[in-house]
Amino acid sequence: LMVWCLLEACLDSSVRYEWVAVIVLVMGPVPWARVRNLDHTVCQVVVSGITSIFMGSAGYYIRKVYFPNHDQPWDWYHF
Repeated sequence: LMVWCLLEACLDSSVRYEWVAVIVLVMGPVPWARVRNLDHTVCQVVVSGITSIFMGSAGYYIRKVYFPNHDQPWDWYHF
């Protein structure tokens, strides 16, 4: 989710740096917390991080290719 949100925020026509900061501040510590709480090993967190890069990029690509004119979430009903 973090990768998809970052791609949406950073690759928009107008980059809003406050949204990028919020995304990183809220979602950034999650991998650290997973290891710190002993929920996951470092290897598991690294693998899930690599997987999330591909999955987030695929989600962004699908939205841009199949729904190119729906930039705002409230525009979903204007097909």
